[in-house]
Amino acid sequence: MKAINLVPREQRRSFGVLQGLGLGTTALFGALSLAFVVVAAYVVLANGVTSKKTELADVQAQQTAATRKVAQLKPYAELEQLRTSLLERVKSVAGSRYDWPGTLARIARAFPSNASLDSLDGTGASDSSGPSITMSGCTPSHNAAALLIDHLRAVKGVAGVSLQSSKVETASGTDTAPSTGCSEKFQLNVSLEAPAGAAAATPAAGAATPAPGTTATPASTPATGGTK
Repeated sequence: MKAINLVPREQRRSFGVLQGLGLGTTALFGALSLAFVVVAAYVVLANGVTSKKTELADVQAQQTAATRKVAQLKPYAELEQLRTSLLERVKSVAGSRYDWPGTLARIARAFPSNASLDSLDGTGASDSSGPSITMSGCTPSHNAAALLIDHLRAVKGVAGVSLQSSKVETASGTDTAPSTGCSEKFQLNVSLEAPAGAAAATPAAGAATPAPGTTATPASTPATGGTK
């Protein structure tokens, strides 16, 4: 069958115009909607970027403040490190102090009454060895010098005794020994035991500790005799 349009011709023209206008309006509204969506997305993204920039600025400000604070506190940290270092050094020195008065007293008691002392030099401990004493004097004979060495080796705290030199002192112009009772001149080195916990060389302190190169007793003054 053939379809027949019963709408009058005038009305059909008006309906076509309205139908064409509706399609254009729909397209316009679609374009406006798309533009609105794009603008809204742009605004959201822009706000997000602005927020991130603000957060970054805050973080940078906090970092700057922290750096400034660290710079202000750095001298205190260095002072604390220095204080700790000095405290450790004081502990080390205190732990490595040597009993020079007691050692010298024991050595003096070990000297025979017929031996005399010309000089005595003390050297502090080092990283590889304990303190040492270098002494020179004289005895009536070679046997007396050997006896003195034995006495010194038996002293508490003495690690070893070595004879540096020994010679007979003769009278001027003669081959005989002088009549003063001092004929054997000797030089000894007495090695002492290192103090417990010694970490560095500790110099002898006080009047009881002779400094290197000084004379402890006159040549004519005999050392105190007695037992060890």
